[in-house]
Amino acid sequence: MAASLSDLTRLVEWAGLDPELLQQAMTDPNIRRLVSENSATQSHLDFLPSQVSPGDEGDEDLPAKLLEQAKAAHLRDQFLPPIKAPQISRSALLASFARPSSRSRSTNGSTAVQIRQNLVGTSPGYATTILGELRRVGINDMFARMRQEGAYLLCRIISLTSHTVSVDMIVEDPFGIACMLAVYRYPTTLDCTEEQADAIFPIGTILAVREPCYRLPPSGKVPYVRVDAPSDIVFLGPDSALLNDVSWAARGPSVAIRQPDTAAAWKDRGNHYFKRKEWICAASAFSDGLVQDPENHLLLLNRSAAYLELGWFRSAAYDAERVIGMNLQNPQLVRKAVYRAAKAYYLSGRYDDVRRLSSGNPDGAETQQLCRSAEQRLCERDSGQYDWASIFSATRAPASRPDIAAYLGPVEVRTPTESSRPRGLFVTQNVKAGDLLMVSKPIASYFPEDTPSKRGEASMTFNMLKNAIETRGEYALVDLIVHRLWDDPGLASIIQAMYAGEGFPTASAYAPVPPTAAFSTGCLSHSRVPGVDIDIGRVEGVAAMDVFDISEHPVTFLVSASEQDEGNKPEHPAALYELPSFCNHACLPSAGRAFFGDVMVVRATQDLKAGEEVTMSYYDSTETYQKRTDSIQRQWQFACDCLLCKADLSDTAAARSQRAEAVAMLSSLGIAAIKQRIAQIKSSYSDSPERRQCGVKPELYLASRRLGFAYCSENSAMGMSFLTPSKAKACLIAFMDALEAVGLVITDRSVSGQVINPSALPVDTTRLPALSHLCTVSVIQMVSALWSIGENVRAKNWLKVAIRIENFDTGGAEALFREKYHSVLIDLPF
Repeated sequence: MAASLSDLTRLVEWAGLDPELLQQAMTDPNIRRLVSENSATQSHLDFLPSQVSPGDEGDEDLPAKLLEQAKAAHLRDQFLPPIKAPQISRSALLASFARPSSRSRSTNGSTAVQIRQNLVGTSPGYATTILGELRRVGINDMFARMRQEGAYLLCRIISLTSHTVSVDMIVEDPFGIACMLAVYRYPTTLDCTEEQADAIFPIGTILAVREPCYRLPPSGKVPYVRVDAPSDIVFLGPDSALLNDVSWAARGPSVAIRQPDTAAAWKDRGNHYFKRKEWICAASAFSDGLVQDPENHLLLLNRSAAYLELGWFRSAAYDAERVIGMNLQNPQLVRKAVYRAAKAYYLSGRYDDVRRLSSGNPDGAETQQLCRSAEQRLCERDSGQYDWASIFSATRAPASRPDIAAYLGPVEVRTPTESSRPRGLFVTQNVKAGDLLMVSKPIASYFPEDTPSKRGEASMTFNMLKNAIETRGEYALVDLIVHRLWDDPGLASIIQAMYAGEGFPTASAYAPVPPTAAFSTGCLSHSRVPGVDIDIGRVEGVAAMDVFDISEHPVTFLVSASEQDEGNKPEHPAALYELPSFCNHACLPSAGRAFFGDVMVVRATQDLKAGEEVTMSYYDSTETYQKRTDSIQRQWQFACDCLLCKADLSDTAAARSQRAEAVAMLSSLGIAAIKQRIAQIKSSYSDSPERRQCGVKPELYLASRRLGFAYCSENSAMGMSFLTPSKAKACLIAFMDALEAVGLVITDRSVSGQVINPSALPVDTTRLPALSHLCTVSVIQMVSALWSIGENVRAKNWLKVAIRIENFDTGGAEALFREKYHSVLIDLPF
């Protein structure tokens, strides 16, 4: 990359990494050489720092400028006509891929700061025509800037791989013409080492690339074949009919890996990879052995184990069931087969199948233990009853994926015929506020802790669908979705039914796969042959539109880099869900969500009648009207018409601007200045029918809550552990004002004196707040303030209010409340 150290430093700072890490790495002369060189392996990605001019030094808008440059380069490429690409000699290409002996074989162990950059949302195509119906083309037959529809490229790998984002290699066609091939999103390759990539794409392997796309990079001079949909890659065995009468003009590579010629030898190779935890290579070796001996029970058992590690549970169960059906006489092998099938079913949520297998195998201790767990999951699935306190405790660990069952309550996806509303999620019966609607496990989830070794890299994904620069998580999540699709054709129909944005064909009808559907259909015949053609463009669109931020912060959906108000954009966990993705947006929603690890729990926030819609907020409801509107329009291209937006629109534009200015920089203001802002905010709200119906004033909530915390902070700054009575009362009034601003109806605002009815709660428990998730911490602050001035009866009653609100929001009653807020409750004598 032709990038200066200062360019890279600014990019590393933007990505949230310590610039000293880059400075330290750059003391290594080998790393300096890698940064400064403009090699063929990097040229197809080199569209970023090389275009930054010296005048941009220190420019805080550098990411935005780079995004505009990437967009301009992409659009320019879209409008340029197809051309014949310059051919680079075979020897020059191979020389550029020569791997120095001093270079580390493992990207994970390198001291280099790896700069990963890529484009998303460029409308990549994917092939659906089977290979036998395509015509063969050579490299010289292809035109750059176009997809070779109706054709396939036959080629042979002649180099070791290079890997940053894609897996790159040099291939040649039968005529001896060579070019670079870049394969994106092939399963397990995002974080693989180059040695592992060599094993996945070994030298000498013959490939057919369906409908290849020949590209010219915006900078650099090396054309390349780009494969965005990994299902377009077809590995050809030596007996493939497509190789009949094919002769190769160039001699085969001298370092081609010698392949085993017996099923036993393939098993040994697979076991070697399995011991090294190289699951995809192990599965491929076992699959190649099964090509020679399709009924080899040991290969089937071993491949089932590899598929379990890969998360390809359908195929793992299928292989194990095949062994069970062989009626082997060896009881140990039978127990292995039963356990692996049961484990695959369990991890797929097919608990009835676990029970079935367990009943026929009473001697298998592991299977019986799995069955006991399955019985718990069946109880959760059928009743919606969970031990939320224990689940929350278990999810305190990083990257938590709790072992619980999904639950489907009284909801359905449909398009309303009685109105012009779009397709959404609706209740099928009357529900009460706080009722559990669903417990949803993700299609795929990503945590930064999944790959701690990657925290030293700078990842920049230029997302054309969201007009944003994204960090590693968003790109990695698409890889994880592709990984799931590889083994799950049913999921492909779900993805096609999800909203992917305006630039995609209308979503298909939603037809969920029945949980009892047979696993035998669409299972992998070979680990290298996916069960479905992968529409990578739609996957990227769905990820851009429907992914949730699953961190504990109040921000809900993923927020683009351009919308960050301060500092760098931190990496955060994210996940894609099935049913929640069909919920339409409302700033004042009818349902709220809580996350237990990567499991989403959705509850009604208001009473709903049968047929009414379940909505969730895509964006922080406490933001100003203009911010909410701009963000929703920018990413999802619609205008919200919820009660809160109608209430805000009932005020003048000047009043809305006044509120927006008043809440700006609240955190830096003192008590007197915050009070002035609160007065300005209060005066900006009109007493309109829309506001009375809505009952929520987000800016007043923010300012009043900030005032309450300001009183607490001022007291701490003075070295006082307890609030004085006057400060405590002022603090309590501020927090009550905040709670009322989000819809809590307080029936007793007294903070001192005689408590008229000690057993009565000071709020209307029949009308809990619409934005209940904002309330619990403020109420706990009130409890602490009341206790500090000796108002123990009031403190206990407000503590009961906090428990009630939290239970309404997340379930779990007092047990979960005490587990969740243990650290702040520990000093209270209740």
